[in-house]
Amino acid sequence: MAEMNARQIAKAVTHSDSPFSLKKNDAVIENVSYGMFSWGEADLIALTKAGYMIEGEIKISLQDLRADLKKTKWVDDNYKAWCRDIKQFYYIVPSGLVEEALKITDKAIIEAFITKSGGYASRIHRASVAYGNQRGRK
Repeated sequence: MAEMNARQIAKAVTHSDSPFSLKKNDAVIENVSYGMFSWGEADLIALTKAGYMIEGEIKISLQDLRADLKKTKWVDDNYKAWCRDIKQFYYIVPSGLVEEALKITDKAIIEAFITKSGGYASRIHRASVAYGNQRGRK
């Protein structure tokens, strides 16, 4: 499989039958900052027709994924507050990273790839569980 950059990965998940499909959602927004520059960003946010959000983090290397897993956002109260509005979370990786990504995280994984005909596609390898209404609430 061909290597992919972050832009191609985003195109693969927005132009295929993924949770970030432009056909399924009211909007898909790239590179979203939140928390007034103090604590967060998301590579992709899908605003669903049902009125909730799905967050996607694009990782183009194993080192990038490992670095993200070490971030304090997974225990940060501000991030948990943000998660109240996020119903699903996915790591989005190119084909070459799927096997290792599944080994080092229990988070949901979407594989992005270029088809033999040169198109973009994606497939879910581990589905997301709804967590926005559970994480961060006391």
